[in-house]
Amino acid sequence: MNRLQNLIRGALNKEVVHFQAKFSAHSINIAGIDYWNEVSLRNFLAVESSSSFLYLRDEVSPILFEVLQYLGCFPFRMNGGQPRPAAITCDELLSAVFWLLPGKAQKGTGAGTIGNDIYMRARSAADQRRLLFESLANVNEEFPFDMEEEKRVATEKSQEVDERLLDMALRNYDDEDEMYHDVLDVLSYTQESLKKENELPCRRDDFRFIASQLHKPTSLRRLAISRHRFKSLIKFLLAEHMKSENLPQAVELENVADTLVNAFSQGSESTGVITWQKFDEALKKKAPFIFSSLYRIFNSLLTSIDNHNDDYEAFTQPSLSPNHLLSSTTLSQLSFLLDSTASFETAPLLYQFNKDQSTPIVDAVFEINSALKSMSDSSDFKILLVSGREKFTTETFVFGAFIKDLTEGLEIVELEDKAYERSFLFQISPIHDVFRSNVGNKAWYLDKSLCFGSNDSGFSMRLDGDLNQLHVSHKLAGEGVYQSTKWRGEWGMVLDIDNVEVWGE
Repeated sequence: MNRLQNLIRGALNKEVVHFQAKFSAHSINIAGIDYWNEVSLRNFLAVESSSSFLYLRDEVSPILFEVLQYLGCFPFRMNGGQPRPAAITCDELLSAVFWLLPGKAQKGTGAGTIGNDIYMRARSAADQRRLLFESLANVNEEFPFDMEEEKRVATEKSQEVDERLLDMALRNYDDEDEMYHDVLDVLSYTQESLKKENELPCRRDDFRFIASQLHKPTSLRRLAISRHRFKSLIKFLLAEHMKSENLPQAVELENVADTLVNAFSQGSESTGVITWQKFDEALKKKAPFIFSSLYRIFNSLLTSIDNHNDDYEAFTQPSLSPNHLLSSTTLSQLSFLLDSTASFETAPLLYQFNKDQSTPIVDAVFEINSALKSMSDSSDFKILLVSGREKFTTETFVFGAFIKDLTEGLEIVELEDKAYERSFLFQISPIHDVFRSNVGNKAWYLDKSLCFGSNDSGFSMRLDGDLNQLHVSHKLAGEGVYQSTKWRGEWGMVLDIDNVEVWGE
């Protein structure tokens, strides 16, 4: 463990002085040694978090402290049932931040080959996401899985490295799973301090026997996160992601958090849990920036406010009425997907219909069509939101469209910068879902209705000309204009429309 801590201190050399000052500001002293306990973390969050909700910090502090405990002793995990220490050292906190923040471990551990043999495996972006999942997991039981499919997916995830490191990417699931391979990786990363001068490094596989002695036999595919635990974290992240003077109501936070948890647990059952593959699918495809505020908070341990990481910055939000479909909390939810693709600081409301306050004009979709098409700059975008209910029901569904970077013929184009999102459809209640577009298709077309996608393939939605109903279809067959979500199966619905809004610039 000392060799690993030395490696981490070397990788974070420029940030260590700032880190130690931040650590000391909230530490407690036990027998002459400084530690952080849960109170230290809560005090740190009170300074570094932007949320005004004290109860959210109190609710999330025990969860985040367990994240730090887990990552602080990684990869030498504690046995199941073994009590975790009530405090963590400065080196353990530094280690936790090193493994938690995206890119830190990938850059700090290195990679290398000797001939055709890999002696240090390149860590992937998926490894960082997995460690976050493991640190949040609070359920350990048998879950069904297809081993060959899991190995295939693990191979894909191992390739999520910088292009120049692809030759050093290696699948970390064979006869042993990823958690065993973490121990193997760390043994290979830290061997440099044991080598004699001019001695070649050992092959990674040469450490397998030692790794098997050190690895605690817990399987990644036995782990899961409970809905309640994940929801507590999501509520905190929603509040943290807002740069707004409008404080959301607790009920609204609860509702939006539920929709996001439904995406990660792939259902709304109260007993549902979030396994590794469910977690990673939702994080990559449905809400890739959901943890940005968590990273921003812990990145502050390493850098001063003058050197903050723009990748973790929250949106600056306009003043939004809670009566709008696009409320501050809804915008925070959408920003988990959009990140820096769109700026809402100057994005006005362009069209609004509320069935209780107005009567739609004949062919109202022509007005919506004009609002969606009115773009004068490459940075312009539009967001359409539609809410409604099925007949004789009370549950509200909210669907929408994000429109950006189209040809004059409204065709969807490939973007040069892969960090940005091209046009897509989405659902934000009662489940958070994203239906990404396929390049070359028309984003929408107008006849007597406003139509997004094709009714016979993929995901599609159609607004009646008088805004009376929204027709939604989710088909697994064919790619369609907008991609469906496999685990949700085939379904469709007809909603009586309550509200329509178009926002954008």
